[in-house]
Amino acid sequence: MTIRKSEFRKYLDQAGSLPADVVLGWIVVYQVRDAQYDRATLEQTFDELGMNPGLIPAPNNPLHAYMKATSSADDTDYRLPHDQVAHVLVRDQMEDSEVVVRQLTREIRDVKKGRLGYAKIGECAFYRPVSRAGKVQYGTERIRLTVDNSALTPDERPVLQSVLDKIASEYDRHVNYMDAMKYRAVIRDYLLHLNALKIKDGFYFVHSNRGDELEKLRTLVDRLGGGSTMFLLPLVDLDTQRDMVVRAFQAEAEEALNDIVKQVAHVRGTRKSVTPSAYAKIKKEYEQAINRSKEYGRTLKVSEITTAAAEELALEALAALQNDLLGSVK
Repeated sequence: MTIRKSEFRKYLDQAGSLPADVVLGWIVVYQVRDAQYDRATLEQTFDELGMNPGLIPAPNNPLHAYMKATSSADDTDYRLPHDQVAHVLVRDQMEDSEVVVRQLTREIRDVKKGRLGYAKIGECAFYRPVSRAGKVQYGTERIRLTVDNSALTPDERPVLQSVLDKIASEYDRHVNYMDAMKYRAVIRDYLLHLNALKIKDGFYFVHSNRGDELEKLRTLVDRLGGGSTMFLLPLVDLDTQRDMVVRAFQAEAEEALNDIVKQVAHVRGTRKSVTPSAYAKIKKEYEQAINRSKEYGRTLKVSEITTAAAEELALEALAALQNDLLGSVK
């Protein structure tokens, strides 16, 4: 039996996409897999595509990378003759404004007699990056890994060298690459920059007026690879589809405004005086929520705003917080 293609299907086969005037926006579905994501490629792609550079995450902290890398060697075991086991411990040794040193200690255990002794067998040193004009110059930091071969038997030396190799490899990974969690945050933050509406975990709606920028984000995901994917599912501008988005928008807007009321109540209830920074933070969140509501109200052509009551309560709470601030600075 041959099924005849509809005229609409024929159009899609020829054009490859829906006509722009019938697309309300896209449901964005993305998945970030565990992998090493090259931060240099991220920066380069942002630049090449003309994406917002303010959303590039800060460089990985090299000291954090050093601590993670050295901790990966902690609790390493290997066999010794005469039913003994060597247990490698990583412990903090010293820290100052220039260097952070961690010591590699070998603990020898005996199956029958328990712990037999300890010996320092190596050292890991992290030399902090230099600062010029008060600004940290990332890339000037370095690490030094050493083994005290005199404290080891010849058979142990290759084992300890593999421990150092692992530390060096882990340090490179944590300094130069992003893990899945950090990369996931990059995508999520960029979607929020596009005023994306969260439908549910992992599903966002982005209006058609942000289509060009959304396509750049999908290109970024493709280039960084790692098995991560992003799909853009077009949402046809029908009443039922529009109503779904409007309901999700109004629920999210009310939740954001109610959260502002809760934040104000928390600040007023737990502090003797309101600080300018606390007021500025909540005021910024209020303005972002209002601007977001205005954009969705305009793009979705929402004639009846059901968040008016929540907006009024949030504005009243913010005004009360402002009065507290002005009273505390007199």
